[in-house]
Amino acid sequence: MVQFAQIVLAFGCAVSTHHAWARPLASSSATKGAGVLGSLPLFKDVPWGQFGPAAKQAGAGAAGSDNITEDASGLAPALAPGVQNSLGEGFDPQFLTVTRNGKPFYLVTDVDFGLNVFLRASYDLNDIYRDESKKHTIHHYPNTTYPDGVGTEAADIVRYGEKFLYTVSAIADDTMRALISTTDDPLGEYTDLGRILGQDGTPLTGYDPHVIVHPNGNSYLTWSNHEFVQIVQLQNGAPSRAVSPVSNLVSYGVNTEAPSSWIFDNRNNGSRTLNLMYAEGNYYQSNYNTRLLYIDVAQDPLDPRQWYQRAQPILASDSSQGVYGPGSGSLFTGPDGEAWCAYGAFASRDGADDGKNERYVRVQVAQPDDKGVWLPTQVIAAQQLD
Repeated sequence: MVQFAQIVLAFGCAVSTHHAWARPLASSSATKGAGVLGSLPLFKDVPWGQFGPAAKQAGAGAAGSDNITEDASGLAPALAPGVQNSLGEGFDPQFLTVTRNGKPFYLVTDVDFGLNVFLRASYDLNDIYRDESKKHTIHHYPNTTYPDGVGTEAADIVRYGEKFLYTVSAIADDTMRALISTTDDPLGEYTDLGRILGQDGTPLTGYDPHVIVHPNGNSYLTWSNHEFVQIVQLQNGAPSRAVSPVSNLVSYGVNTEAPSSWIFDNRNNGSRTLNLMYAEGNYYQSNYNTRLLYIDVAQDPLDPRQWYQRAQPILASDSSQGVYGPGSGSLFTGPDGEAWCAYGAFASRDGADDGKNERYVRVQVAQPDDKGVWLPTQVIAAQQLD
């Protein structure tokens, strides 16, 4: 999520408990699996070449109140059993779940827009933002090495073999940097791999880096270059260097950012489907929303012609839930062992409103259809904002 110097966001804390559907569906007896899937309509998907925005985008100077049409009918339910939403103040929540002491251990990246990057870590999603003791400094970029600063923003973490690969935006020069853990401990020491370089050896430009560790044995960097979501293949064993040209996956003239991925099983044909979520619009506006591309894992992710777009947003503003601008998030393994999503959202239809309003991090179940494609889902309410 790119930051704008003229906008300063203040963040508060949000707490609510929500264990039920945000709004009833036509069939209220099904809560998961085929029961829910059977009650949902088929969603329109479009091939590359027909991708487009889901909402009117009024430009960077817009007040942020031009919401897309709200209609929760037919959406997958908003579920977050055992979790108090929101988790707290925050933005760009990139989660990763690992196992520690035989239990799920949740990690989420954080930054200070300066020289530091962090991981929040906890066995409990309910305190990962609320308890500051859960915040660990992962790396400090020394100002002797970076005299012009870094401007850490929009970090991401993935499992990379037996180690962890941490990538972060550097808003000081519109590039991206990579760190790799020296051990299998995500909270241990990291080595600075420097700027992520293109195939020609020059730094790639843009922000919101995310690495896809693909079943084909390769790894790919996806990121935002403002009005583009781009992808390159990374050198095996050297994840700070591209070995392919840049491909544009999204390029329809609207700000698109914050890609993150997940692979679901395709129950129709026994294959698997790579889902690439991304945010669309301006993060400080209430029409910011979450979109989705997908591709079969047998296809080449560098070939944009193999990708499809789910035509309607996966997550969109809903005034009945007090949720506006849901986006810039991630997918991870939740407390029930299934896929969940995390994202930031406002509680006001005015969006940031020149810094008067805050973003809060929410988490909820992310349910796929039979093709292994994430279903458009009702956003989850956070009924108590502190």
